Amino acid sequence: MNIVKKNIAKISVILLVAVSSAFTIMGDIFDNVAAGIQHNSAKEVANYFNSSVELNIENNEGVYSKTQAEMVLKNFFGKHPCTEFKITHRAKSYGNNSFAIGSYTTKAGEYRVTIYVKEISGKNLIHEMKFEKE
Repeated sequence: MNIVKKNIAKISVILLVAVSSAFTIMGDIFDNVAAGIQHNSAKEVANYFNSSVELNIENNEGVYSKTQAEMVLKNFFGKHPCTEFKITHRAKSYGNNSFAIGSYTTKAGEYRVTIYVKEISGKNLIHEMKFEKE
């Protein structure tokens, strides 16, 4: 019985470390992307783009190369500079996918931002972003 308790304790510790590591990794990309958005830096955000990215900005949707997506985002930041950005929700979905929802504030109004991340070859990369006017 003592051996069973020790094994359960070891397994519990391993699971706790694995889960907290997953949230730390997930937090890093979202924190870095949030900083890029806050600074109106499409270049900073694009560092985390997959080779192709689906963007939906104010109901204009398209799939772009990493470079094209950076230009689309730069154009949006130029037209609607961020005065404040904060992530309001983070979650992990099936597999190694995760997403975050944030609030993007400009002088003209607010946007709900959704960022979808997939783990590809051991790296967390953005594969979709949405900016929806609220």
